[in-house]
Amino acid sequence: MSDLWWPKFIRKPRLKLRRPQFGELRLPSKWILFAVVLGVYYFVVSGGMFVLSYETLPVLEAGGQVITLYPGLHRQLLIEGIVGGALYFIGFVGFYITYQSTRNIYRPRYSQMMLAVGLVLVLISFFGCQWMINQKLTLAQQFG
Repeated sequence: MSDLWWPKFIRKPRLKLRRPQFGELRLPSKWILFAVVLGVYYFVVSGGMFVLSYETLPVLEAGGQVITLYPGLHRQLLIEGIVGGALYFIGFVGFYITYQSTRNIYRPRYSQMMLAVGLVLVLISFFGCQWMINQKLTLAQQFG
């Protein structure tokens, strides 16, 4: 250290910095994370961002009748978003039950029942969504 160009009274400090000990960080349960992911999924597919960014009505009234589906594909009502999200969620549950049926290979009757229930839920979700789109197009032709 004597061959440095600055004066001898300036010296390198001899500090030893210790890392702070936080211990092991605990993550929440995988089921809690799964529930949070499902909540975000439901919010997104039910049109939550659309509801937050536009003023949406719960239902419409036209000609003395209550309309729960907006006439047209470019907008949605609040109840329509909730029902559409519920149909998507039923489809998700159907796919999950179908997946779980593959894990019970040594119980074939139980596995076949789970597969049948899962496929029925997926079909209910699919045809429910198709019915809603068809009704929206029919209303669009009536009121548009």
